[in-house]
Amino acid sequence: MFKHDRILDEFFLSTAGKFQTDIGKSWAAEIIARRNSRLAKKLN
Repeated sequence: MFKHDRILDEFFLSTAGKFQTDIGKSWAAEIIARRNSRLAKKLN
């Protein structure tokens, strides 16, 4: 597995609320949840 230390804040801010379909909203929510979990682990 590759480890990437990229800051994607701009991407997440620019795409917030842009997804219109249920599947798009679901994917976005899953990605955000995973990102938040990883960020929380980094802080601890």
